Amino acid sequence: MKTNTIKSQKGFSLVELMVVVAILGILATMAVPQVTKFMAKARQSEAKSNLAAIYTANKAFFTEYNGYHVMFEVIGYAPEGQMRYNTGFGGAAAAISGYSGPAGTYNSSVGYCGASNGKCTVLAEGQSDLAGAMDSGWVATNTTFTAGARSSLLKDPNKVDVWTINENKMVKQDLNGID
Repeated sequence: MKTNTIKSQKGFSLVELMVVVAILGILATMAVPQVTKFMAKARQSEAKSNLAAIYTANKAFFTEYNGYHVMFEVIGYAPEGQMRYNTGFGGAAAAISGYSGPAGTYNSSVGYCGASNGKCTVLAEGQSDLAGAMDSGWVATNTTFTAGARSSLLKDPNKVDVWTINENKMVKQDLNGID
């Protein structure tokens, strides 16, 4: 006599799969804000890098003309690529004795990139004004300069990330827009 035996089927039940999906969902909701914060911290290196380039360009200008300038074309700074920070100066150019070249047009990456015919763009999070009251000290004189970088990396207008650099290459975070 032949008997039919049902072989045991291996696998997961629907309930077990639903529990696993629920656990993964909970873990994802806890991890996404942290990942976003870590990505924003990594993007802060852009501000430091751009400020270091402005520092180098302005130091080279100082060597030749014994003064600092705020206009990108004058100091030889040309940002490239997609930028998350608006970098530059908030004030107007001061008269520098010995410099008789063109006055220059752009003192911020938003202005420069807007007219650079595709060489660079400032993304939405960097579209902030550098000429605001808090940034009025971002100027250059014959003996000093302070350049700054602003961004809303988390795309929250109440959380603005602000960095500055001066003629002594002192980089400082004025506002932490991440924490």
